[in-house]
Amino acid sequence: MRCTKCCETKSPAEFNKRSDTGKLRSHCKTCVKAYFQHRFQENRDVFLGKTRKYYHANKDRISESNRWYWIKKRYGLSREQYEVMLAQQDGVCAICKGEGHKMQNGKRGLVVDHDHVNGDVRGLLCMRCNTYIEHFEAYHQEIYKYLGVAR
Repeated sequence: MRCTKCCETKSPAEFNKRSDTGKLRSHCKTCVKAYFQHRFQENRDVFLGKTRKYYHANKDRISESNRWYWIKKRYGLSREQYEVMLAQQDGVCAICKGEGHKMQNGKRGLVVDHDHVNGDVRGLLCMRCNTYIEHFEAYHQEIYKYLGVAR
C-alpha cells in the first residue's frame, strides 16, 4: 500500500484503520505522527492552555479517577472490592478503629495496606497506622531490641 503523504510503499500494518468505515487510512502511521507533532509544536501554547483549563475545571474528578486507577494497578483492587473491604471494616481503620483517616475536605479514604514481600492486600488503614506498620516492618528487630523483648 502506498502512503499519499510520503509516497512510500508500506505494509498494511503501517496504516491505521478509519473508525467510521474500518478501511485503512491513506497516510501511514509515521506521517500521521509527524503531522501531529508538528501541529503541536506550532500551537503549543493553545494546546497547553486548553489542557490547563480542562484540568482546573475537572481537578477533583481527575484526582479521584487517578486514585482508583493506581489502586487497581498497584493492588489489583477494583473500586467495588475496596468498598466491600471498607464495609467489612465498618468504615474505620483496621488497627485503631478510628475515623482519623479523613482529610479536612473529607475526600481521602483509607489507604490500602499490603505485604511488601508477596503483595497480598491485608486491609485498609488510616495513614498513621499504615506508616507505623511500614516502620515496624523495616525496623522490627531494632524495636524489639530497644524494648528488651526477646525475639
